[in-house]
Formats: sequence, C-alpha cells, structure tokens
Amino acid sequence: MSLYVNEQQLSLGTDSFMTVRHLTLKGSNYELGQHLAAMAHTRYNIHVPSKPQQALPNRCQRNYILDHYPLYYERMVKQASASSAISLPEKIYS
Repeated sequence: MSLYVNEQQLSLGTDSFMTVRHLTLKGSNYELGQHLAAMAHTRYNIHVPSKPQQALPNRCQRNYILDHYPLYYERMVKQASASSAISLPEKIYS
C-alpha cells in the first residue's frame, strides 16, 4: 500500500495570527509513523534523546499499551517507522 498525503493550509484572514493545517494520511502503520516522524523532525526540529530519562515509567507505559492497544503499539514501536525516518537505532526504547 502506498502512502497518500494531502495537506491543506487554511488562512483565517490577513489579520489573523493563527494558521490551520489539515493533514490527511492514508497508508500502512509503518508509512504513517515514518511520515509523521519526518514531519516533526524537519518542521519542528524535534529530536529524540539517545537515552530516555525515565526508563521505568516509559517501560510500564509501553507494556500497558502492548497489552491493551496492540494496534497502537505496532504503530509506535514494533515497526520502528519513526526511528527509520530520523535515523535512530531501532532498539532505542526496548
């Protein structure tokens, strides 16, 4: 399945401070995660620390998501799409 991306930028007027972006993504969980991570990295200069500062709470949250929301876990960690998008090692959060 190929990734479908449609992004629209809506201006609320010349005197408005806010700009609204409407993003539509369709594709596999891997492609969605990879595209969103690449957007966060390039647009907002978001970097993931090399070692999580709170390893135990992160591990507990990850295990809870694995048990109760396996689809979200797959999107978040299993396929490592975000890691591949911004050149991180795959096992950084294991």
